[in-house]
Amino acid sequence: MRRSSSPPDRGSALLEVLVLGSAAVIVTTAIVMTATSVVSAGEAAREAARTGAVWGARHGDADLARQTAARFGPDGAVVTARRQGDRMTVIVRVTASLFEPFGRRDRDRQIGRAEVPVAPYRSNR
Repeated sequence: MRRSSSPPDRGSALLEVLVLGSAAVIVTTAIVMTATSVVSAGEAAREAARTGAVWGARHGDADLARQTAARFGPDGAVVTARRQGDRMTVIVRVTASLFEPFGRRDRDRQIGRAEVPVAPYRSNR
């Protein structure tokens, strides 16, 4: 026995699942990319600040600490370094791009800060 014509909404459930599944993948990808971008920028800023502070503390020079942190930091980082007494402080500011699925990009500022003691037995001061 042969079936008559198929109902007009046949396959619409599959289409709904495909559309909603695609939207869920796009949103999840945007969230993961944003989190990765922010965490990566923050970690790079902290690592550059720490490297610059240690190098500056060993040589007793704040300008050298700033140059070192700028060299090891992400592109576009704003670096400040200062020596106060027996402490070398380096601050690295980085702006991370936040991805959004509709093409708009926002920015988030991440700050890495390191403070290292300038010890006479391990520095050239």
